[in-house]
Amino acid sequence: MAQYHAHAMQTKNLFAAIDLGSNSFRLEIGRLEAGHLRRVEYIKETVRQGNGLDAERHLSEAAMQRGWDCLARFAERIAGFQASQVRAVATQTMREARNREVFLAKAKDILGFPIEVIAGREEARLIYLGVSHLLPQSTERRLVVDIGGRSTELILGQNAQAETLESYRVGSVAWSMKYFPDGQWTNSAFKAAEIAAKAILDEAQMHYPRSSWDTCYGSSGTVGAVADVLALAGDIAWDRPVTGTLVGAHAYLGAMPLAGALAEGADVVVTGRVADSALFAAPALARLDPGDAALAGALTVGHLLECSGQLTGGNFEPVGGELLSAADYAQLGFPLAHVHRDGSAEIRLAEGAPGRLDTETCTLQLLYEVHDPSRYATPDLVLTQSVQQWVSSQQGLRPEQVQVLPMDARVRVQACARPLLMDLPFVGNETVRVRCPEPVWQLYVRVQSAVKMAAMPAASATPQASETRRMVLVATQNLVRGMAVGAADVREQMQVLPPGGSGYLDQVSQALHSELVRDIPAGTPLRSSDLRPLILVKRGQLVQLNVGKSTGFMVSARVEALQDGRMGEVIKLKSPESGRMLSGVVRGPNLVEGP
Repeated sequence: MAQYHAHAMQTKNLFAAIDLGSNSFRLEIGRLEAGHLRRVEYIKETVRQGNGLDAERHLSEAAMQRGWDCLARFAERIAGFQASQVRAVATQTMREARNREVFLAKAKDILGFPIEVIAGREEARLIYLGVSHLLPQSTERRLVVDIGGRSTELILGQNAQAETLESYRVGSVAWSMKYFPDGQWTNSAFKAAEIAAKAILDEAQMHYPRSSWDTCYGSSGTVGAVADVLALAGDIAWDRPVTGTLVGAHAYLGAMPLAGALAEGADVVVTGRVADSALFAAPALARLDPGDAALAGALTVGHLLECSGQLTGGNFEPVGGELLSAADYAQLGFPLAHVHRDGSAEIRLAEGAPGRLDTETCTLQLLYEVHDPSRYATPDLVLTQSVQQWVSSQQGLRPEQVQVLPMDARVRVQACARPLLMDLPFVGNETVRVRCPEPVWQLYVRVQSAVKMAAMPAASATPQASETRRMVLVATQNLVRGMAVGAADVREQMQVLPPGGSGYLDQVSQALHSELVRDIPAGTPLRSSDLRPLILVKRGQLVQLNVGKSTGFMVSARVEALQDGRMGEVIKLKSPESGRMLSGVVRGPNLVEGP
């Protein structure tokens, strides 16, 4: 009894959702923390029950057994859960199966909980609710498409409210069995499958016209497979149809996948085609000291060594000097580099090896590789220069008198389509808050200048000799240190402020995705210094990665976060199924957006 009680105490804040799909069975367990559910476990098993329906719509014994075996494993994981903590639902296959009661009776005994066969529209509603929960609050009109094994759900809605929803009997498993039974793809079979799908989905064009939605989001494993294809394709677009048999496709890989392999303990990475400099950037990211200096040093070494003999005289022709002999060109020695953890390096030519290696050959080779370095206006460089310009204009200094301190090496600055906005949110005035209006992100940057930053005025504050009346953000209730701020916790309100006050927030959006650093009584105006960015994605959690929003059609996949992330930060990700290393920008709780 004591053992059971202890287990019950451990599970009392846990909730389990079980989905018996036509292709896969899924178990997801979440923990209720501070009014929010946080995923703690996710199990997916490919059962393919939809394959077990015969022409008379009877589920085969083998298909039922696969389902029972899977549910037995799920039952072990949710032992000790109460009925109020578990919901299990079955979808299209169970809706069609004439002998579903046979399966469900035994399934209930195995699982220990009832299983509800939900209608297609209820399935659509739940799908939309789940997708909208992972997306930021927005007024955009959304179309959600979920392609399952035997049905496809289409839902129109805004925020968490589904408005138009329907389930159509078109699915990946059903279509594969009917039109590609031997697993072979042919033009004629694909055309037949396409015509059949269009015949069923024809009415959807009337209920879901393009004018009725702003952005389309995709969910499910099938859409996840499409997301993987798009991610592998990158930005490649074919100018003409591909004919014949596709033997292979090649693209340059960057440093991130190589760095991920090295970080996991690999001594040798066997790869396809990679950017030349990635061979040196990858070890820098995985093994060298964190920070821009080490990465810059490694990239410089990479550019010098990538063409080997060009550094030792093959690309060198001194003005007014003598060239190397023909014999020397035929057997140039390759350069060797010893790279230190801080990114510095010594480059040498093996003793006695033909060739020339000195400052002049290195300078020429580096200029040959990078051309004009001033043309490389990367987002982080734009950020640094913008902060220097803004701080110097506030302080009456020259930009070179302002130093922007290095950021966390894990932060990847995203390009901003509009001018950056800056202010000084904290009392010490040594931190500049940088905001991008499009796409929306925010970063905090530390600076040092020739004059004490404490003497600098806040951008949003104009010194007043008397009290001022303005619209500010106030707490709607007593707010406790450490709590995440929601839209219901604050409101915009006209207030009389004391003279010299600064740093007050005036929009609800400014407080979202943040947590409080001190207690705030109800009715008190909030300042920037009262908040700090909330960690929206935690390392080790499965998060939703959305890809392709810029095209108007979004696909989603579940990936593992390899880093903590705040709003607007770029973090490393990993596909749990393929093991591929990815990256994305944090856009909300457990939500990341890819390129």
